Amino acid sequence: MDDMEVQLRVGFLDDAPSIADYYHRCWLAAFLPVLDREVAERMEPSMWLELFRDRLATESSMSTAVAVRDGVVVGHVNVQGHDLVHLFVDPDHQGSGIGRRLLAHGEQLIADGGHSDAELHTRVGNERALGLYASAGWQLTDRLVHSAHDGVQYDEHVLIKQLAGE
Repeated sequence: MDDMEVQLRVGFLDDAPSIADYYHRCWLAAFLPVLDREVAERMEPSMWLELFRDRLATESSMSTAVAVRDGVVVGHVNVQGHDLVHLFVDPDHQGSGIGRRLLAHGEQLIADGGHSDAELHTRVGNERALGLYASAGWQLTDRLVHSAHDGVQYDEHVLIKQLAGE
């Protein structure tokens, strides 16, 4: 499908279940090889609902945009300050340009917030994401961030980008 069939809009609280569903599938695909089987079997999309409800709440310090195709949320980007916190696309819609559009939109949200530089983190080994970010002008630094969530420990690359001036 053509990415032009996708509309970007502000994320709403009602989008949380859709986001939690595809985020869960993305998360399992990324971490299933390193998850203890019992941990993986206990995981379900509802465990992510509160996270996304918090991020989509009107009082949240994050800005969220979603990509919608045929009335269904298929991707999102969260930004906070100069950080691009989250960028995920439903696995069924990856490779169609949605991630690239969300990335550009997230960068614009950061610039609109008055920031001239941006930062994001992506899991070590996520070569597909690293390729997308590099093609969009993001620079891989030598910094790593160690994270531990939901029974999984992992390292993330830190990437930076100078945003276009006005």
